[in-house]
Amino acid sequence: MKTEDIEIKHEGISIRGKIYLPAGSPRGQSPVVILCHGIPRGIPDPKDRGYLPLLEDLVQAGRIAVFFNFRGAGESTGNFDLRGWTRDLREVVDHCYQDRRVDNKRIALWGFSGGAATSVCVAARDPRIAVVAVCACPARFDFWENEGALNYLLEHFRAIGLVRDPDFPPSFPEWREGFVKIAPEKWVAHISPRPLLIVHGDADETVKVDHAYRLYQVAGDPKEIRIIPGGEHNLRQNPQAVREVLDWLKKIWGE
Repeated sequence: MKTEDIEIKHEGISIRGKIYLPAGSPRGQSPVVILCHGIPRGIPDPKDRGYLPLLEDLVQAGRIAVFFNFRGAGESTGNFDLRGWTRDLREVVDHCYQDRRVDNKRIALWGFSGGAATSVCVAARDPRIAVVAVCACPARFDFWENEGALNYLLEHFRAIGLVRDPDFPPSFPEWREGFVKIAPEKWVAHISPRPLLIVHGDADETVKVDHAYRLYQVAGDPKEIRIIPGGEHNLRQNPQAVREVLDWLKKIWGE
């Protein structure tokens, strides 16, 4: 597996990540899967390999895989802002679309939690995205109306380094509005007629499984849903959830 660094500069920030390529010289162009991480809960555990096992699985299956950090997270600069995350993802899609090694008719998004919500919103408005898989995706952000809860959340984001500038956000109401605008239940129907897979754990302690059923109800065809027995919120570490997505991509792309 070969890797190349990615750095995309826009809006005065740097979005950093890596592209993972199958070893050897692939014949022709390859499909690409863009992984979209969730909203970090705390300081990363150095023993946690993160999304690398998923990237390895994708490359082993002959895909090009891309992983990047949204603004405010990891090595990227900036501050956490959900609407800003949608713009970051569009920039990454642009980058992949222009890569001559990528089959730009087979661009997939695979998102987790907040990254899944971002994936739904972006895919609904970008026809270049061919397929979408979401894990532990909220249908909506239930806490946005509670200003006290959001203030607490903002301070938590400061403590773990997602919000780095002391004067951010410049407008708290606009920052809060991002959680409303990005609600996947408002966007998911617009992914059709492109394939959508919804994966959720029935023991998710953060985003209850009802959210998955709500998204499935309002989504257009073709759509599929997989409920993982005993699955908790962190589905990237759930082998069954990961296998469901990998098998679905294989079925969709006929490989």
